[in-house]
Amino acid sequence: MTVWQVLSKNNVKPIVKRRKKSDYKHYNKDIPGERVQLYVTKIKNGVYQFTATDDCTRMKGICIYPNKKQKIQFIF
Repeated sequence: MTVWQVLSKNNVKPIVKRRKKSDYKHYNKDIPGERVQLYVTKIKNGVYQFTATDDCTRMKGICIYPNKKQKIQFIF
């Protein structure tokens, strides 16, 4: 018998520890362009989507390139 089966058989509820809203840390920067998050997604063979998100303004830029090792430039 597994631990889960024993706990379920005895009606033991799982311990859920919830975080307070004050525990969340938001990455907000004061100057636009100070921090940019970049994501690369493969759409299909030879097609890559680059997504850049600015932490200050929350603006998002999306570009599609044929090579993931491409030199890229985003203009917000």
